[in-house]
Amino acid sequence: MRAGTPIGKIARRLEVAPTLKAAKVLSRRSTPPGQHGKRRFGNRSVYGIQLIEKQKLKFQFMLTEKALRRAFKEAQRHKGSTGQKLIQTLDERLDATLFRAGVVRSIPAARQLISHRHVFVNGRRVDKPSYRLKLNDVISFSEKSKSFGFLNDGFVSGIAVPYLAVDRDQRLITRSQLPSRQEIPVECNEQMIVEWYSR
Repeated sequence: MRAGTPIGKIARRLEVAPTLKAAKVLSRRSTPPGQHGKRRFGNRSVYGIQLIEKQKLKFQFMLTEKALRRAFKEAQRHKGSTGQKLIQTLDERLDATLFRAGVVRSIPAARQLISHRHVFVNGRRVDKPSYRLKLNDVISFSEKSKSFGFLNDGFVSGIAVPYLAVDRDQRLITRSQLPSRQEIPVECNEQMIVEWYSR
């Protein structure tokens, strides 16, 4: 994703809304950006569609090309569907998990919280947003973070996905289940992305 590009403009171009802010923009203006918003995916080549699907995935996880390619190579090493494993691998990231738990409003906000050393996994401080969580890993937060209004609001009003258990009183998040692809709220055709990287 190009630095400085408004998130709403990208959401309109790719027709996906990874944040509440992007969803509000799409609800007001669903046409692609441009003078008349005429360009649609229907007239694109297979190459163009594959590129769009890859951009959708990068946008929803706020990833660089290097990070997505690394995740794809990791997914290739596993048996079964490479596309599904790619989505699951990305969803296991610590930054994505904080966002899915509903305690932060965006993945960049999660990354800031992690990089400032306010997040612990199984009692151990973790400062890498790309850290991959395992089943039954427990996320907790620093004492200092208790004064952060946005985090407190998230624990009060945030909505978590079914495979994360959120203890709002103790401020704990547990990866309690292995999600199916259908349970992971990511909009893309992952098979197109597999074909892109397999060219």
